[in-house]
Amino acid sequence: MSKTKELTDYLAHPRPVMAWTILILSILFNGYAMTLQLQTVELTEKLSSLFQISVPQLAYTQNAFFYAYFLMQIPVGVLIDRFGPRKIPSLAILTCAAGALVFSFCHSLMMIGIGRALMGIGGSFAFLNGLKIVSNWFYSKRFAFMLGVFIGLSALSMIILGESMVSLQNALEWRQALLVFSLIGLILGCLFYFIVQDAPGAGFSVHTGQQKESFGYFFRKVFQNGQNWILSLTVGFVLGPLFAFRTTCSKEFLLLTYRFSETTAELMNMFFLAGYAIGAPFFARISTSIRRRKLFIVWGIAIAILMLLLIIYPPYLGVQSLAICYVILGLATSTINLGYVIVHELNVPRIGTTALGISNLFFGAFCVVSQILIVTLFQIGLLQSYEIASSDSTQLSLLRIPIYLFIGFIFSLFIRETGTKQLYSYKIT
Repeated sequence: MSKTKELTDYLAHPRPVMAWTILILSILFNGYAMTLQLQTVELTEKLSSLFQISVPQLAYTQNAFFYAYFLMQIPVGVLIDRFGPRKIPSLAILTCAAGALVFSFCHSLMMIGIGRALMGIGGSFAFLNGLKIVSNWFYSKRFAFMLGVFIGLSALSMIILGESMVSLQNALEWRQALLVFSLIGLILGCLFYFIVQDAPGAGFSVHTGQQKESFGYFFRKVFQNGQNWILSLTVGFVLGPLFAFRTTCSKEFLLLTYRFSETTAELMNMFFLAGYAIGAPFFARISTSIRRRKLFIVWGIAIAILMLLLIIYPPYLGVQSLAICYVILGLATSTINLGYVIVHELNVPRIGTTALGISNLFFGAFCVVSQILIVTLFQIGLLQSYEIASSDSTQLSLLRIPIYLFIGFIFSLFIRETGTKQLYSYKIT
């Protein structure tokens, strides 16, 4: 890289305030979509009692969010790369709000499924669109750190919005709380449309010297790059099962095995999110400083496996020790986001979101597989039912998570370092 190019990377941004404003709106979008996903899952027992539906049957319907999320990833990446991170994502926020609205009026499994599917379709834009905005508005030298900031603040926003939803449910009722969140989505979608811009404009670009080829050419290059698939499998095998665990059964596992109160169980999940939020920008910054990312991914997966084994299997830990394990698990899990950074560095920015969509496709796929598997195990009687599941049977159902992580660990060994350098041109073949 020439000295001129290095200096270009550090030129003062002409619109730094606008860049941060747009990033904050993207963080709110991501936090909003994930809060809807998590909080509607929390309603499973209430809905089961209200509609006289079995919990496993309801859980299958709730998975409509992840079916939609999974199927939309590559189309979303292409749409954002082709049409920018403003117009279509603004519509996606409104789609999330529509999902919350439908869910608030649900009176059948079909309406629950439609509401969750709409949330999944809208939410499928949230993460990838945030990465596109980081790519378009911040220099490539800062992409890893800004991605970490985006992820960390998104996790923080999930905690705040989640607590707000719980407070609303206590003050009102879950249907009214979802109506309020639907209105919040409408306001956020309008703000997003009128404030967000695709790029800094005025002929300024944070990326210089990009190869000028057709979109189809770049699209083929993304799918021909074997590293994209290795990184995607690594991300999928690690992040998908871990977040499915947190969403589906972490709280229930703690209630059953550790005999915690609901408040303590929820606090442990918050410790995980806190570690994840802190670790994402921290490891991004450190890995950029030493120009090595693979090291953190490999060790992060290994430590995550160790923490999971300590949490799930006896001898069981005390509250303080378990809290530390959950924080460390969050920190270790956050290193996997460096896989997204490497994918971005291996592909030219113009097609970067499509490449990242492949990684998120595997994340969504393993979320679906993990959640379906636990529900199926309960359904066929191996684990009896959610209501009468034993500690041993719960451990058996969770055995798959360390196994998935170990497979992800194997794939991570084949990741190739980029030296933290952004690719701007594919070799002409």
